[in-house]
Amino acid sequence: MKIPILPLALAPLALALAPLADEVRYHPKEGLTLTREVRRSYELKLEEISVELNGQPMEVEGEMEIRDSLHILVNDEIVKVGDGRPAKLVRDFETLSGETTESSEGEDTTRERSSALEGKRVAFTWDSDEERYEVTFAGGEGDDSLLEGLQEDMDLRAFLPSGEVEDGDSWEVEAAAMATVLRPGGEVKLKVSEGQDPANEMGAEFAENLSGDVTATYRGTREVDGVQLAAIEIEAKVETHGGDEESQSVALAFELKGEMLWHQAEGRLHSVELRGPMRVTVTQSRSQRQGEHELQIEERMQLAGEASFELEVRR
Repeated sequence: MKIPILPLALAPLALALAPLADEVRYHPKEGLTLTREVRRSYELKLEEISVELNGQPMEVEGEMEIRDSLHILVNDEIVKVGDGRPAKLVRDFETLSGETTESSEGEDTTRERSSALEGKRVAFTWDSDEERYEVTFAGGEGDDSLLEGLQEDMDLRAFLPSGEVEDGDSWEVEAAAMATVLRPGGEVKLKVSEGQDPANEMGAEFAENLSGDVTATYRGTREVDGVQLAAIEIEAKVETHGGDEESQSVALAFELKGEMLWHQAEGRLHSVELRGPMRVTVTQSRSQRQGEHELQIEERMQLAGEASFELEVRR
């Protein structure tokens, strides 16, 4: 039997020309300390407002703008690495701040946000039996209520592929993964200096009620400042809601696009940038007594604008 020499001779060339698969996974070294800085903001303008008084529509005119910003700076020490996650991570909350400015009829009202977690040191220890993190204060005691709702993952690991990928490969990501964008670090206890902050108070509901489509696409690797980074393109069209329909409810809708860069050698997040249009619908219902009459007021406001999310990780 004759052996087909030509195909065998060409086999090495075919292998050389075949696309190479890459592995984008979490595998940092134990003892690595990382600084993570988050900046999230949005700007909204009132598009539409309607009011009904005892079921009768009222003519209402008005202008409103809302500008909101969030700044988080934490230092993470990866004490021990587990399977695809830290087995133990210690987080120092260096900066937790925010600001909301409402502009209406030429007047600006600005409210600052701060958190009692700022300056605290918190440990996340993975419990393999319960399959969750045990969250405790590291090196001291504190108010345990501050630990409720904190989340360890600020690497956005839910956006990573499940296996090897080639340039152009896409995969679906659960909408719930966008909670790491809406609430980086989880419930970090940011409170306004005075008054109510409905959007922040509904944060847990927004995270739980996320739905929509999120797609990630691998765009190969590139070298930046001597570092090899894997690029993942993210497109998210999601919505969520919170509140009580009988008094006040808030619905959010986002269409965010951007890129996630992953440090290949160190097996951890390098940076994320997402931007896109945002829409907010606020519905309120309240009763008001005027003399002997009970007035039922129904209000609906729709605001639209742009949102941005940036997360940078550095050693």
